[in-house]
Amino acid sequence: MVSMQRQVAGFVTELSIGDSEAVRSVINTSNRCAYRAVIPAEHFRDEVLPATVMPELFERMTFFGYWDEDQLAGVAALERTSEDSMQMRWVYVLPTHQRIGVGTALVKHLEGVASSADIVEMKLRTTEGADWAISFYRKLGYRVTGRVPRPWGADIWMQKSLRPAN
Repeated sequence: MVSMQRQVAGFVTELSIGDSEAVRSVINTSNRCAYRAVIPAEHFRDEVLPATVMPELFERMTFFGYWDEDQLAGVAALERTSEDSMQMRWVYVLPTHQRIGVGTALVKHLEGVASSADIVEMKLRTTEGADWAISFYRKLGYRVTGRVPRPWGADIWMQKSLRPAN
């Protein structure tokens, strides 16, 4: 039997401040679908990324987008945290484009950008109750390195060495 599962066929590009509304749409839509059931209602923000913060975020981070034809289907950002490490931020994929390789394509692209800049460690933070996210990152070689208490549980720090094993 032939599998009819859709496969990833788009591409990743660096985004600019002009893409802010599309970035916000992907992040806010994906966040609502993924985290509303994980974060208690009294702590959940329907708009996790308001327009007012976009200029400052684009100053601190480099955003990348996964394009499926002319639709922005996923986003992620890189923020330098030290001379030899970066943090992956805002990794979100629209629900209609999940489980077809968009998230993996974004993460691999960010790792490539970081490696090209001689970055040794990639770090990220996700919500403890987001088992799907933790599993996704583990499959890509990330390991849990810490836990930060939050009012609804904890955030999990994960990291991966970008240097080849000797």
